[in-house]
Amino acid sequence: LKRREMAVYKVDKWAQALQAGERPVSWGLNFNPYPQGELGDTFIRQYNEWREKVATAFDGVAYVYPVGNIHVTLGPPAPFTHHEVPESDWALYEGLWLDAVREEIKRATDWPTEPFPLVYDELRLDHTAGIFMVKDPTGAIGRIRALLTRVDAQIASTHPVLESQGKFKIPNIIHSTFMRWISDPLAAGKFSSAEEMYNSTWQQLQNAWQPVTVTCHTMTFIREAVVYQHGVTEADILDTFP
Repeated sequence: LKRREMAVYKVDKWAQALQAGERPVSWGLNFNPYPQGELGDTFIRQYNEWREKVATAFDGVAYVYPVGNIHVTLGPPAPFTHHEVPESDWALYEGLWLDAVREEIKRATDWPTEPFPLVYDELRLDHTAGIFMVKDPTGAIGRIRALLTRVDAQIASTHPVLESQGKFKIPNIIHSTFMRWISDPLAAGKFSSAEEMYNSTWQQLQNAWQPVTVTCHTMTFIREAVVYQHGVTEADILDTFP
C-alpha cells in the first residue's frame, strides 16, 4: 500500500483526448482474437452496467472504455504508440504481414481450428491503467502468438529494416484494458489516500464484476486508424482468419 501511495500515475494524453470527445488519428497494426465489439450479449450487458459504476467512481480522473472498444491484443506488428514505420511504407508493411500470416496459417499444425473461450475474470488496477486479466483455458492465444512470432521472423529475414521499425512485440500477459488515467487520482483530490481508492472504492468494483466467458470464432487483423482502436471501420479490417 505504501508503494501505491508513492506511485506516479501515468496520465494518458490519448485518453484525455478520447474523454474530451476527440478521435486522435493514428496508424498502427494489431491482431485481435475476435471482431471488435463481438463479445456476446452477456458480456455487453454486464459490462455496460458495471462501466457506469466505474465511470462514476473515477469521474474526472479516468477514461473508461465503451464496450465496443474492449479488445485483446494478440501481437501488434506496429504499435501505434511507438512504431517507426514511415508513412510511405505503411501499405507495404500491411501487405507483408497479411500475405505472410495467410501462408503461415495454411502450413500451421497448431492453429486453432475450432471456436475457443476466453474468460474475463480477474481485474487489476495500478498507476497505469485498469485491466481485465483474461484467462485462456485452451491455450489458443499462446498458439496464435507463436504463429505471429514465426511470421515476424520471416519478415525480419526479408525486410529487416522495416521489421525493426515496426517494433513487433508479443505482450507477456493476456489482457483487455478498460480504463486509463486522465489525471492523477490522488493529486486531483478525488481520493484522500491510496488506501481509500484501492481498499474501498476499487474493492467494491471488483466485487461487482462476475466472470464472463467470451467465445472467439475468428482472429482479425486491423489497422488502428484511431488510438486504442476507437473507431475501427470496415475499411480498417484488413482480414479475418477462421
